[in-house]
Parts: sequence; structure tokens; C-alpha cells
Amino acid sequence: SCSKVLISTEAFYNHPELIHEVAPDAHIIVYFRDQLELVESSYNQAVKRAGQKAPFSVALKRVIQKKEAFYTGELILKWAELYGTKNVSFRRYETESFFNGNIYDDFLFVLGIGNAVSFKQPASKINVSYCPEALDYKRCLNALIEVVDVPVLKALSGLAQDYFMRQVDTALQAYSHDYFMGGGGKASLYSPEELKEADKFFAPYRQQLAEIFGFRSGKLFRQSYKLKPRIEDPKVKLASVEEISQLLIGRIRGFESVLVKGVSEGVFSSSPLTRAAALEFSPLLAKARFYEAMLGRLSEQDLGASWFNDQQLTHMAQGKYQEPDYLRDIAIQADRRNKPELAYKLISRALDLRPNGPRIIELEKQFAEKIRR
Repeated sequence: SCSKVLISTEAFYNHPELIHEVAPDAHIIVYFRDQLELVESSYNQAVKRAGQKAPFSVALKRVIQKKEAFYTGELILKWAELYGTKNVSFRRYETESFFNGNIYDDFLFVLGIGNAVSFKQPASKINVSYCPEALDYKRCLNALIEVVDVPVLKALSGLAQDYFMRQVDTALQAYSHDYFMGGGGKASLYSPEELKEADKFFAPYRQQLAEIFGFRSGKLFRQSYKLKPRIEDPKVKLASVEEISQLLIGRIRGFESVLVKGVSEGVFSSSPLTRAAALEFSPLLAKARFYEAMLGRLSEQDLGASWFNDQQLTHMAQGKYQEPDYLRDIAIQADRRNKPELAYKLISRALDLRPNGPRIIELEKQFAEKIRR
């Protein structure tokens, strides 16, 4: 008995021909986001829920090389071709273009519902985007979790992998919410060069959409992309690895055991992305459990059970070692085992903590030279 029936799901988006076959007289409502933001948002979501391990720069290159219709807007043109532009409500996904400045009222407006007294907008945001530190952490964890066999993960945490990662996602969303509520701002994932290249790539597609859907100004979006490039502070990044690790250890049963296994195995992985992720988490190697796991992993490889000399081991047992000492000596052992990138990462962290240590300064120069060769 209703005059209008709304059917909505993201699963329709890629199947205009099928939907047109089933419902040829439907009116289509589509929201389209600035491609520069869309690529970032999709990447954030892929890291959160789809196990994305590659850095943003790699994901961006794939989008541009494949000219994916989802991002260019060409898929929307297929809908317009089948249904006609008069039967497609093209809405710009930006606050400046929303009716009453929000998407809830805008959607009701498109449906022709002008007075929805009983409808209340949600007080809090659902599906919070990760803050930069949480995004980096989850991307690395996606890579490291692959070296932890599913039965092993279940034994360590008592949880299936999908449920384990859902708990991680919930915790990182809460962390990100606190970050943004505390004044932390969003930053671009693009480098200045990448942003310029991507903007040039998407410009013709924006122009085409503007013309087809009748935007007289010729400009598709009222506001241009305006996030500032992210400036990484190595000290902040390293501190966030430890902070987030402690948060997850406190919230998720067995997380520490899983992380120890992932880092100690990840350093020796044949996958460059997994090895890189293990290096991102290298500050943890100075922690007791990670240190012990790494020692055991090296011993398994028949590289010699005696990792340190007796004096070093005595100092460790007596509590005379601090984090820079562990990092320095682990870096030396990593170098001896032909792991120059790991050695440099570890010694760089040690240098941050003890900038005037002569031996650390000497080793940092030595390992840097090896990497440059």
C-alpha cells in the first residue's frame, strides 16, 4: 500500500545491468564523493576490514594504473545510460552540498520527505575512521597476523581469527575516537607529489560527471580537497606502537602472545610487506617477551643458541640493561645474521633514546652505510 519503496545496499553498486533487468522503472539515488577523498576512505576501510597490508602509496598506484570505474565515476555513467539522467539523482557527498548541511536530511529530501518529526539523527558517529597511528598499526598487524597460523592463533588467544581481528578493530576505533575528540586532526595520506598526480588523473572524470548531470558551473564539487599532508614524527610513531600495543594487550585476551609470535616470525618472512611490518614494530623487540621469542626463533634456525656473551647476559640478568642497550645488542646480532634493514631500524631507535651514546652513533653510521650500498 506504500507509494514508495526504498531498496538500498552497497552490493547494488557494481551491478547496474542486473538491477535494471529486475527493476527497469526504478529511480536511482547515488552519492558520489570527491575521488581524492574516496581513495583515502576506501583505503582506510580496506585496512580496517579487508586485511589491506600495502602502504597507501602502493594502493593509490593500483587505482590509477587500473583506472578503476568505482573511483573514476564511470560506473555511475553506466547507471545513467541504463536509466537516463532524469531518473538518477546524483548527490555530491560533501557537507556543503547536503540539504540542511547533513546527509540524513539530504537523503530524506531526495525521497520527498520534508517533515520527519519521529526521526532522530544518531548522537555518535558509527564506523569511525582510524587516526593515522591506528591506521599504520592495523596495516602492520594485518601483515603479521598472516605468519601466525590459524590453529596457533586459536591456541594463543582462544579466538577465531575473524573475531580476534574484529576485537582489534573495535579497540582501534575507540582509540581513534579519543584521538579526534582530544583535538587530533585528520591528515592526508598523499604525499604532495602523489596528490598532484591523482588530482590530474581524476580531473577529466569530474568534468565529465559535471557536464552529464548538469552542474552549470562545470565544477563537480563545491569544495576542493584540502587536507594537509601528514608529517611523520619518528618519535611519535614509535611511541604510538608501544601505546597501542599496551592498549590492545589490556583489552584483548591473548593479544600479547599473538603479537610476540607475529613479530618474531615476521622478521624472517619471505614477504617484503610482512618483514616491513615487523620492522615497524621493532621497538617491541627490546621488551622481555619479544626479546625471548626472537632469541628462540634465531636458535631454531640453527644460528647458534648462544646469542650474547656471558658478560652481556650477566648484565641483563642483573637488571643493568636499559632499552637502548637491548636495542644496540640486538641490532648487532641482526647485522651478523645479514638483516641490515632490521639492524638499522633498531639502532636508529636506540639513537633516539640515547643520542649521545658513542657506540650507538658509530653503529648507526655503519649500518646506514650498508643499506646505501
